[in-house]
Amino acid sequence: MHCLTDEELGERYGFEKEIGSGNWGSCWKAVITHSLREYASGKPQRRTVAVKLVVRDHSSASKSRVKALWNEFKVMRSACSFEEMHPNLVVFREFLFSPSYACLTMDFFDQAMQVCLSRWVYAGPDGFFQQLTSAVAWLHARNITHCDIKVQNMMVHPGPDGRERPILLDFGFAKNHDPNSGFITNARWGTPEYLSPERARGDDHDERLADVWALGVSLYEIAVGRTPFENVNETFLDTESLTLYYERTVMSAWQGNWDMISVHCESLVRAMVEPDTKKRIQAKDA
Repeated sequence: MHCLTDEELGERYGFEKEIGSGNWGSCWKAVITHSLREYASGKPQRRTVAVKLVVRDHSSASKSRVKALWNEFKVMRSACSFEEMHPNLVVFREFLFSPSYACLTMDFFDQAMQVCLSRWVYAGPDGFFQQLTSAVAWLHARNITHCDIKVQNMMVHPGPDGRERPILLDFGFAKNHDPNSGFITNARWGTPEYLSPERARGDDHDERLADVWALGVSLYEIAVGRTPFENVNETFLDTESLTLYYERTVMSAWQGNWDMISVHCESLVRAMVEPDTKKRIQAKDA
């Protein structure tokens, strides 16, 4: 963590455009002339980055947002240095404070994850399914759960070999667990359509298995264009529609047609969205 004046922050980042916002703050595409590490080494270089920005004031809401932003950085940096990061996870570069702002800097990606992809993109030993399950297994092996896996939290970026690779980002809800705790929680936060049945109920549950459920729903959506438990053009704007959706998850009642997904990938997704947690696979076994 580093502290700058507001003026130094403005000189350091060339903020180009806002690329996202919410009640947590805003996210910007920016250009920096160097990281603090590069500056110390005497080898500065310009880089396009994404910057999550939270306004600092004396309100409790602002303090909570800054704390969540710091948690996002701290959880991931506890796993490893950014040189050792899994290739399908976003890399956080630095965390900066100024009197008016808290900033989390990360690699910039400009291609959002699409859905209804062809099988040659998502299937196979080098497909998106395998890469994303590998990334989540890597997190779990380091006692980290993501807690908000969904298609909207994925981007796509060309790898060193020119092939596109999926990138999992947004670790605002991520948690670093004591390995002796068994990853047990009764937390219910997350995006409703991606909540496992036990998480939606607020039962004590293994948070890794809730991650696996959310990833399975996401993988299905990447292939089919919707989650397994929703009908085409269905919306969830009230409690009644969400209750109906959750009833389907408990019954494992897949909706509509899913002929476009390969048999192998269907089997994988079914093992990941198994309502019985004793039968649901772990990410490392996917």
